[in-house]
Amino acid sequence: MYCARNLEDAMAAPEETAELYLVGQGYGAFPMEVLQMPQLRLLDLSQNQIATLPAELGLLTQLEVLILRANAIRQIPPEIGQLQRLQRLDVEKNQLNALPAELRYCEGLRELRLSYNSFETWPTEALTTQLNSLTISRNQLHALPDSLRHLHHLSYLDVSFNALHTLPSGLILIESLEHLMLEGNPLRLALPSTDPEHDLERLFQELKRGKGSANERQRWFRLVQGDATLLADAAPHQLAAMLDSVLPQVRAAAKELLPIWFPSPLPTAGPAEIVFAGNITGKSKYQKSLQAAGFQVLNRPTANAILVLGDRPGAMAQQAFAQGNPIAYEGHLVGWLKAAQGEFLSSGAQVNPMTESLRRLIRSYRKENIEIALVMMSKAGIPPALLTELLAIQLFHSDPEIKAKAAAAFAQLADKQVRAFVERQIAQYFKAELLEKVPALVEALLRNKALDAPTLVDAAIDLAQGSLGLVLLLPEKDRLPHFQKFLKEGQLNLSNLHLATLPEALAQVRDLRYLMLSRNQLTELPSDLAPFAALEMLDLAENQLIQVPESVGILRRLTGLDVSQNRLRNLPDSIAEMTSLEALRLDRNPLVGLPDALADLPQLEMLGLYGCKFAHFPAVVWRLRGLRSLDVGECNLRELPDTIGGFPHLESLAMRDNPLGHLPEWIGEMPALRFLDLSLLPARMLPTSLHGHARVERIYLIRDESMDWEQVLPILASMPRLRYVYLRGRKIVRNIQLLIEDKLPRVRVIWNG
Repeated sequence: MYCARNLEDAMAAPEETAELYLVGQGYGAFPMEVLQMPQLRLLDLSQNQIATLPAELGLLTQLEVLILRANAIRQIPPEIGQLQRLQRLDVEKNQLNALPAELRYCEGLRELRLSYNSFETWPTEALTTQLNSLTISRNQLHALPDSLRHLHHLSYLDVSFNALHTLPSGLILIESLEHLMLEGNPLRLALPSTDPEHDLERLFQELKRGKGSANERQRWFRLVQGDATLLADAAPHQLAAMLDSVLPQVRAAAKELLPIWFPSPLPTAGPAEIVFAGNITGKSKYQKSLQAAGFQVLNRPTANAILVLGDRPGAMAQQAFAQGNPIAYEGHLVGWLKAAQGEFLSSGAQVNPMTESLRRLIRSYRKENIEIALVMMSKAGIPPALLTELLAIQLFHSDPEIKAKAAAAFAQLADKQVRAFVERQIAQYFKAELLEKVPALVEALLRNKALDAPTLVDAAIDLAQGSLGLVLLLPEKDRLPHFQKFLKEGQLNLSNLHLATLPEALAQVRDLRYLMLSRNQLTELPSDLAPFAALEMLDLAENQLIQVPESVGILRRLTGLDVSQNRLRNLPDSIAEMTSLEALRLDRNPLVGLPDALADLPQLEMLGLYGCKFAHFPAVVWRLRGLRSLDVGECNLRELPDTIGGFPHLESLAMRDNPLGHLPEWIGEMPALRFLDLSLLPARMLPTSLHGHARVERIYLIRDESMDWEQVLPILASMPRLRYVYLRGRKIVRNIQLLIEDKLPRVRVIWNG
């Protein structure tokens, strides 16, 4: 069994191929050759242009992982239910709005990824109860069903950035659920009202035990979502009881909030007595550091010992509260250790840990955390360092109540001049319903040095759906972390940002593999491309590049290069050093020729030359025997060679809109040909070698009487796999339409294709 990264290698031994990666290889249809691989366990067809999946997909019964992300799939065939060994299905970034009910028969399915599709309703009937992880973010879901509670094994659920207003009570009944992502939803949860003291005590005790009716459990869940007023009124021992809850969401919230809510009793150094209660991550590390600082670590508390509470501290915590022992939390240990190691120091000045805690709460942008931060500031005062954070929430948060509270805090903290400046910019540049005004507003606000640029840019990006272009408003020295933040699965998209030069920070972005720079105004690239040696895909289409630097040869991992629609006249010979290059797009450049070195690229499978109006067509193209896709449309081709070495692997040949009066026979002698574009050519007849071609599925022709249809139609009718005939042209000739539809009843004829 072995792994293949192209179809040719896989078909050399289809019976032995276990893993097949066909990422970004330009497939417009599902490659049916895959069905000849009975032992295939992993299939990755992501980043292609596949629109439909064949019913025969169900024949791949050994498949365990199926990745189809970033295609154009609208429907999954019901036969997918036959893949009972399937463990992971990734169909993110497609055009799906439903799943087949048969998917539930995939009882081995543990991970399902559906983000960036068009789901408006929950795919209840399609989900197996064995799912562990479900990601369905960035769709248009309006509600979650109560039947979610039947997903007994679900531990990870991401429904962020949908249109959810409420959550079902059944959600809290999934005891295995450890990670729940809700960001970016307009949730309006009915929070519990402030209870009398005895009811508040009962609520926290029930929260600890995790018992009670579904309605009570739902109240606890809403409490965890964050009623800041209720938390503010609770006694310390009540809040600490949350650390013992059987509900993992409650314990996680408590571990996050308690160290912020209560000040740390830990002195910077001993002597002092410390007792650990509960599970504390990295306990031995903290114990050694505390002992080195003069602390005495005990097993049982004394009257003056400081108790550090971790996860599930049990009866020891309640006993310590009753005795009046000082109480610290696991998060306090983290802060103490950072202070001991000098990590809070910045530019020689010490940052207030409480200010940093408040900043983390606000910058989470979660309503409940911001409410807690505002309540804390109402009691302890507003740190001046949080001025920009408060303005960012006022401007960009979606919750009106939170915006109003943040605006009041900002008005209280900012001086008169800053308030007046901000009000003028808002009036000039911004209305809440016009998100396209965000970049102009941010750019204007950053003229005031009292405001922190990275904070404002962060908020605009995260809360107002701001584009990566906002990062360009920052000084070069501040851009790197923001570029890193936008990096998704190795991809960074800087397209259409009016870039005239390449940002220097790009050279330092870690794990950058796919760089998109199309539709800018770049006139040149850095002379030294060594910092980009790890790139696998580079898109520079629609710029103003005059040349490609010689150093491009250093990009030996690059599999795809798109420099179409620039001002290139030639390519450097060093392109021969790009030994991994599989796809090269040069469309619509004023090329005078191509280097012979192009023939030395061992992996080159796709070449795009559309719109390159050569005075003399480069002969090297006909020597690229490894090509699978060739586009020479609108290249001023006046004649083709009578014979060539052959393209044994060529699947797609596009020759549209050339002054070709004759088509040579070698066109029909290419055994792998599936897609053929001969539209808008003066040639009246097809090569007779196309008669009976066993692989051609789609063909483009001109749609008028200029073709010899008496010669053409029998050839088309003889092709056993032909499914689509696209007819291009400025006019429809009715009798030709009727003739084609009569002679080709099994073929779909598409006019004006």
